[in-house]
Amino acid sequence: MEKVLEAFITTLDSSFKKLLEDVGNPLNLTASQATYIETIYKLNQPTLSELADSLGLSRASVTTAINKLVKQGYITKTQSSEDKRVSHLGLTPSSEKLMQAKQKAVQNYTDFIRAALSQEEIRQFELIMSKLVLQFQNQ
Repeated sequence: MEKVLEAFITTLDSSFKKLLEDVGNPLNLTASQATYIETIYKLNQPTLSELADSLGLSRASVTTAINKLVKQGYITKTQSSEDKRVSHLGLTPSSEKLMQAKQKAVQNYTDFIRAALSQEEIRQFELIMSKLVLQFQNQ
């Protein structure tokens, strides 16, 4: 099982890296930075507090990380027109491109899996993957 899992992960990883190269996105982000970008994308223009709550982190640590990402050109920070004390976070074009590449990768993987498996195997795959995701989330 370990060999099969290792081959699967390696294949997904190299496929995603190739996809990033194809979209011309050489961002060298840490896993933490990628998580911030992905969460901002999912929350769609969150405030710092909303981002901190979503990630389960302190506002202070999120502020530090976001300021670094802003300085590096990955994130935008826009002051709210309604409340000047509040800033909304957004993605720069390079970060937006990364998220588009990720969505494309997920769609490509989904299409590949659907073509390779029968309906029953797809159902089993979804059940197994759901169980594994839940297990990882509960660690």
